Amino acid sequence: MVINEEILRASVKSLPSILTEEKHKGQAGRIGIIGGSLEYTGAPYFAGITALKCGADLSYIFCMKDAAIPIKSYSPELIVLPFLDAEHCRSLTTSRLQNIHSLVIGPGLGENVEVHSLVVSIIQYIKENRKTLSKISLIFDADGIGLLADNKDILQDYLGSIYLTPNINEIKKLAFAYVGRRDINVENDSSLQELVGNINENAVLILKGQKDKIIMKNNSYTCSVTGSTRRCGGQGDILSGSLGLFSYWACLKKQNEETFSVPVEVVAAYSACSITRLCSQMAFNEKRRSMTTSDMITKIHKAYESFFLL
Repeated sequence: MVINEEILRASVKSLPSILTEEKHKGQAGRIGIIGGSLEYTGAPYFAGITALKCGADLSYIFCMKDAAIPIKSYSPELIVLPFLDAEHCRSLTTSRLQNIHSLVIGPGLGENVEVHSLVVSIIQYIKENRKTLSKISLIFDADGIGLLADNKDILQDYLGSIYLTPNINEIKKLAFAYVGRRDINVENDSSLQELVGNINENAVLILKGQKDKIIMKNNSYTCSVTGSTRRCGGQGDILSGSLGLFSYWACLKKQNEETFSVPVEVVAAYSACSITRLCSQMAFNEKRRSMTTSDMITKIHKAYESFFLL
């Protein structure tokens, strides 16, 4: 069943965490980004700063040592933790999980086998400590998608919220791992729903494209908010960073038993897709072919206001 997009648009205004004078630092969202390597330092920065500019209070970047100084130099707002290749890396990382509401796994992670093994052990740790960590949302993007393809059983019994944000090439990796074929028909929602069901019964898949598809096991949704024709690298990091925050807000709504006309996880996904597309549209209108993802970051405030508040 495909839900009319107007229903999604009517639901989004109730998603943001309300700001009050009684709240303290951290209650609006503490978002972790697992990524950042020698080759890739921009991606975790884009994801982390997007979470902050969308309204998170704190953004932690768990990265490799070689990535720490560049990421620190990009912004003093980010808490940069070079733990992924440190001695006692697992204990250093898991000790911080009590402070995290959601984890974005993959931006700039690279393909280091030992680091991937560490991330798998972190997910296992969260599952083993369900009573205290069960509400952590997991968002997989970029190299995090490849990690899932190589460890296809890791999420089957995960109880928290799960979001995946593959592009057209990454969806083929998932399809080969979880349904045994690379030639998945991305126009066929039933095929995508089968894939999602094999990953985790409650997972949400966002397939990025001309229109973003939001897929759950039994339903399909579309985000057709106008973006731009510019395809500079880094736009997916804005999606994953905003989703890191919105997934936490969705968890808060669920805890408070607030009702939505569609699953609140879909509202979070639709919001992240829309904000990313609006940022792209606004930046392209101003910069045209010279637009970069940094230009999109400067438009987050306007995109947020026009999407959630107007």
